Amino acid sequence: GNPGFMKMKWWRSRTSPGTLTVLEGYNRWAAGYAHETNPVKSFSNQLLTKYLPSIEGKSILDAGCGTGHFCQEAVRKQAIHVHGIDLSPEMIARATQACPTATFECADLRTVEIPSGVKPPGRSN
Repeated sequence: GNPGFMKMKWWRSRTSPGTLTVLEGYNRWAAGYAHETNPVKSFSNQLLTKYLPSIEGKSILDAGCGTGHFCQEAVRKQAIHVHGIDLSPEMIARATQACPTATFECADLRTVEIPSGVKPPGRSN
């Protein structure tokens, strides 16, 4: 017989694991998101820490805040109000624990209304 044929027959008989929605994917990722070693995310975090303009006394919005890393950085840099928005309730739960002085909202960025007084860094309040 052909052992390769047997493998292919077995493979075709397997059921697909299915596809996750974006929300399901982020909810599953939330548990390890803050501690994973992703070189792109690590580099992004380094750039933010190094090049974030002065935000002392400003209100900051972190759109797609995940587990709150950038919210923590904004609080550390003395922003007066930090608000994070993310689609995933699991990410928001972890962000709330990581950065209790910020406010958080679980919402879809395509449809959410930005809180009044919150502006991107680098613009005056």
